[in-house]
Amino acid sequence: MKITKVDIPKTPETNDGLEHIKMDRLEGLVLIAGKNGSGKTRILNKIFNTFSSKPKITRLSQSQSEIESHRRNLLSYEQQIIAYESQLASTTDEEQKRRIEQEISTYNNAIDSTNNGIKNCEYEQKWNFIETNNQSDNYASVRFVPKTLALQDSNSFPKSQIVSYASIFRCSRCGKPSSRCFC
Repeated sequence: MKITKVDIPKTPETNDGLEHIKMDRLEGLVLIAGKNGSGKTRILNKIFNTFSSKPKITRLSQSQSEIESHRRNLLSYEQQIIAYESQLASTTDEEQKRRIEQEISTYNNAIDSTNNGIKNCEYEQKWNFIETNNQSDNYASVRFVPKTLALQDSNSFPKSQIVSYASIFRCSRCGKPSSRCFC
């Protein structure tokens, strides 16, 4: 499974200093480069944390069923309220009016709760902060931090050596060496 798209909006409540993270058309290898303190690790941590909340395929199926069930319940609650309102209009007994009003209030609360359930399920259905090439019940990610870091400034290499290093890598889309790819 590969991550194909990242679209994580800025979240002021986390106060992580990051803006909207948007990466489209992600291929087999993605490099994030920048100066120390520029936010590379914060970006990766935000992606890892967001990825951990990606709804699993079974949950998406369950939430779709829950939406349908919630909608049936809403219809039933609304019909009950109509019936109670009809009873309320025809009764003169104050104690019975109070009980009927309490039932109507209970059904109105159930409607509010059910609408919240629908919103939560719809949120799961529309969740698209991180897209993958397939849906799964087990999204795995590996945090990799190298033990040794031996980076070299490419400006110190002759052009022929840079081209030689670049020819080692192949484009995941067309298969050509990266030095000859114009995808």
